[in-house]
Amino acid sequence: MNEYNSLLINLSVFIGLLLIGYFVGGIVEKRHFKSILEREEKLLYFPVINLAPRRLVEIGEDLQIENCFFVSGLVVIGEDYFKRILGFLANFFGGRLLSHESLLDRARREAILRLKEKAISQGADMVVNLQLQYLSINKETDSQNANNSVEIMAYGTALKVK
Repeated sequence: MNEYNSLLINLSVFIGLLLIGYFVGGIVEKRHFKSILEREEKLLYFPVINLAPRRLVEIGEDLQIENCFFVSGLVVIGEDYFKRILGFLANFFGGRLLSHESLLDRARREAILRLKEKAISQGADMVVNLQLQYLSINKETDSQNANNSVEIMAYGTALKVK
């Protein structure tokens, strides 16, 4: 009877964490997407281009650059318990990790927004040569307390033009 109670408690904790991860994670993700959409609308006027400045000149953009400097935006977003379980199941059975795709999309968009905000605060008119760097942070030293997150850094050259 004691083993049965222990199994029931463990199963209850697992299901409880799964439900909490699903609901709380969903709420947090929706709020973050809403914030991203609002900020993207505000910063729509600010160009971020993944062409080098010399390439802009080659295609006909006559830029008189007053100043240029490095700018970056960095974000680290952790996955919730529900996404971790879905990822485990998708890895076990195969298939797309849809829950992780939204995590990466959120992180990428947030990193670019932070890059834009930093460039604007430093007086830039545009960012060229945009680059994105992805890093998955997996702490698997203790599988019970695994901490999985994604880090994305957006960086480029901020230009102040005359």
